[in-house]
Amino acid sequence: RLLQRHDAHPILFSHYSEALRSLGAAQGENTAAQERILRTFEKRLLDELGYGLMLDHAADTGAALQPGQRYSYELERGPVAYNERSASIAVSGATLLALGRLDLTDEQCLREAKRLMRTVLAHYLGDKPLHSRELFQRSVRHAHDVKA
Repeated sequence: RLLQRHDAHPILFSHYSEALRSLGAAQGENTAAQERILRTFEKRLLDELGYGLMLDHAADTGAALQPGQRYSYELERGPVAYNERSASIAVSGATLLALGRLDLTDEQCLREAKRLMRTVLAHYLGDKPLHSRELFQRSVRHAHDVKA
């Protein structure tokens, strides 16, 4: 839904194919393994479309992100010093750095990355939401039914 018709994006479709293969291989694994695959694809999708996230320095100061610090992630701007009154997404520096490295092995980072990616994708999709979540849940249920 974010692509223009007839726009090739061969790198993106390579990432998509890799994600589908990885999800197929991870069918019997825990949900966290599948979530990591999805977050990796979502990050690559945004990068490929030119909507990549700033994941290494603060947008307001230019300073390197600190793993132990909280940030407010402002859409189309990036992480800024945390402000509890902000409508932005609160996220830890550890999560932003881990997402930048595509290393979401920490459960807290994985949860925060999921919330961040959902918000960012919803912003760009507008009133045209993805149905991939429902398709993914159906495929998991189907795989579970086949095993039973």
